[in-house]
Amino acid sequence: VRNDNNTDSYGVQGAFSRPLSETWTFSLTAGIERNDYRFIADDGSLVDNASADFTFLTGFERAGERTQWRIEAGRLVTPNSTGFRSTRNQLRGFVQHEITPRLRMSGGLRFSRLTGIEQQELAGDRDYSRATLEVEWDLSPRWSLTSGYDWVARGDGEVTSNSIAVGIRYRGLQRLSLIHI
Repeated sequence: VRNDNNTDSYGVQGAFSRPLSETWTFSLTAGIERNDYRFIADDGSLVDNASADFTFLTGFERAGERTQWRIEAGRLVTPNSTGFRSTRNQLRGFVQHEITPRLRMSGGLRFSRLTGIEQQELAGDRDYSRATLEVEWDLSPRWSLTSGYDWVARGDGEVTSNSIAVGIRYRGLQRLSLIHI
């Protein structure tokens, strides 16, 4: 199948975060995305259209003395593997635990459903599950060694991916960011 797909996207989003207590925080990120797209349909006709899509991500975070928990739910608009737009409805959780002042372990789970917006027969609906585990050891305040495992499975369980990564991480100065790209 030939993919003559041309999409221009732009949008704006804002974020809000509010402490609920000394340990709990609520966050909400919401925005709107405008997509101008053009492609040739299966029947050979030209599809030239535009749409505006709402996106959001909301969640709760609990920060303890040595452990941080976060759970989020959201809806994003992203390209799928064929280049067409799809909605990604997702639920994800994350935990990070400080074993020692220099050694941390983190893990996460994500469940998502991708739904094609245009050209349904190419995109379809797909469910994905993902699990990650990472260990990080600080060499200095800015440098650390990392190792991790990542597992991804498509909803039907017939397609899975496993990866192991080892690396060095640099953390530069943290700055206030008003624009999220």
